Amino acid sequence: MAIFFIIFFLVYGSANLYVYLRALQAIEVAPFYAKFIFSALFVLGASGYIIVRVFDWDNWLYDLIHFWGALWFAILLYAFMAVFLIDIVRLIDRFFPFIPYNIFGSVATFKLAAFGVVMLYLLAVVGYGFYNAENIKVKTLEITLPKKGSKLDSLNVAFLSDTHFSPITGYAKAEQIHGILTGLNPDLILMGGDIIDD
Repeated sequence: MAIFFIIFFLVYGSANLYVYLRALQAIEVAPFYAKFIFSALFVLGASGYIIVRVFDWDNWLYDLIHFWGALWFAILLYAFMAVFLIDIVRLIDRFFPFIPYNIFGSVATFKLAAFGVVMLYLLAVVGYGFYNAENIKVKTLEITLPKKGSKLDSLNVAFLSDTHFSPITGYAKAEQIHGILTGLNPDLILMGGDIIDD
């Protein structure tokens, strides 16, 4: 177990550090307060999930840090992919120049613009994922099977998975699912994986 945590924190910490340092390079011409706010949000996101695991609070601050920390895993994943792709493009440009830095006036301004594009990309992707997670979809499938002696003419089965119940969304999401299941009026309810996050 200790080896797992060591590997996890090494990988997680390295990924965060890589994205953070690249982001600071991109916003080097931004005002100090902008860098400070960005750094504070970054550190809070990177350490948020760890903080709520250590401190067992029961207030709005816990929920806020927990939410930001949980969301951070998705943000980090897509940010890492975006930054890594940008680094590949920069590497290619070093040998075969094609990036029009002159359009933006300077390399620093271009990097700041690229930072803005990545932020919009993260907002769109993570926002879309969050929207999908909060809006449960119901899909109806009709399956015909041989009766083989069964006395049932039909069986209404409800299958749900990926609920990801947590201290933040658990109660509200459970009520939402309960309402949907009540409307479906199933004869049998089956539950798949990823039911509880923590």
